[in-house]
Amino acid sequence: RNKAASIGLGGAAAALVVAALVLWRQSVRRTEELRRRRTEAARFLTEAREEFDKSNYEKALELAGRSLTLRPGGAEAERLKRECEKRLETKKRKEAARRKAEALLTQAALAGSLSERLALLDRAVDADHSCLSAQMEKGRLLKDAYRYEEAIKTYERAIETAKTNGDAASEAVANYRIGVILWEQEKQPDAEKYMAEVKRLMPGVDNDMTRLVEAVAAFKKKDLPEVVKWCTKALEANPNSSVAYRMRGFAYLHLGDYRAAIEDFNRATAIRPSYVEAYTFRGMAKTQSGDCEGAIADFDRVIRMAPQHVYAHSNRAVVKYKMGDYRGAIDDFTTVLRLRPDDAHAYKGRALAKRAINDLKGALADYDESIKLKPAVDTYNNRSIIKKMLGDLKGAAADISEAIKLAPNLPEPYVSRGNIKADAGDLDGAIADYLKAARLRPEMWQVWANLSLAYARKRQRKKCIDALAKTLRLNP
Repeated sequence: RNKAASIGLGGAAAALVVAALVLWRQSVRRTEELRRRRTEAARFLTEAREEFDKSNYEKALELAGRSLTLRPGGAEAERLKRECEKRLETKKRKEAARRKAEALLTQAALAGSLSERLALLDRAVDADHSCLSAQMEKGRLLKDAYRYEEAIKTYERAIETAKTNGDAASEAVANYRIGVILWEQEKQPDAEKYMAEVKRLMPGVDNDMTRLVEAVAAFKKKDLPEVVKWCTKALEANPNSSVAYRMRGFAYLHLGDYRAAIEDFNRATAIRPSYVEAYTFRGMAKTQSGDCEGAIADFDRVIRMAPQHVYAHSNRAVVKYKMGDYRGAIDDFTTVLRLRPDDAHAYKGRALAKRAINDLKGALADYDESIKLKPAVDTYNNRSIIKKMLGDLKGAAADISEAIKLAPNLPEPYVSRGNIKADAGDLDGAIADYLKAARLRPEMWQVWANLSLAYARKRQRKKCIDALAKTLRLNP
């Protein structure tokens, strides 16, 4: 019995040992499984973060979900999952906005009127604030409609959008287009600032746009042959660049090669029939080459396309004056002043035309306004002539004195003041002014001719003969 009892106790102990071993093995397997799941969850979470950093939010969300399946309640995986869902929702909204903006862009391209197209483009931008194509197209339409200030503002907005989008190329294009607008409005310093931005944003890039940036830089240095060179290079890169033809034509115009200028302006308008600046400068080239009728035709065309084009009215006024159409010139200068009331040049031009029709008081009033805006030697000289014609010799002399203050080393004002003094009987004062002019420019024959007359009136025969001799030597 004792032996049997001993055997029974030993079997129970063995069973307990076996049971404990089984439980231990189960615990080890659970621990290993838990460790495996944690390792797998950590790996999925790491991969999810990597995909998130690549902006691949769909894949990151899937991996974060797998991590949470293996390890429910993981705080980092939960946070990443929420962020992915948030980003995907934002992406979904942006995609919907992009599709809506694209649809509106398509409608704008098919719209009939400019106002309809602009309204649709505005709606496209409202739908998707990052829609650069709508902003750039709106800027182009406004420029082609000669609404330059609005175009510049639109391109400025495009620049900010491009910066937000990280799109340096589009930012450069928007800067370039503003630069072109300003350059064509003869606002070179402002244009140069925007062109410099193009160069900064596109380092090492060589295309027609960057070559024209170099042309603008050459204009700043007044190196016209260099301008021609860079414009020609730009045309090699893009033979259909109307801007390059217009810019090179402008350089030829200032070099005095009017035929080459007209040819380039012809090419610019052939590529872009609505290019008012090219027509304007072609008219100027025709004026310089003596084709006044052709110039008037070009300015007329510009004014039909852009009724408020200041330069077209101003240049047409100058040509009408040259052709003897003084009243027509007055009308055009009046239009310029309505569009730009602070234009001293327009007041001065209208004064010349009024003098030509003997409206001396009107001419005097215009010279007064011109001097208020921008005192200049020639304006004082011309006003002095009007005052002299009206019998105001004292006022005429005072104007010449003001001109001398502005340019003490120019001989012409001294000659004019000498003439006024001679007419007033102040021969000594006249001779003093003539001699001052002669010292400044001894080769000016008119000075010696006037001196001879003054000496003759004073009966100073020898001095009169000497002055006449110098007159004839300089102008046989």
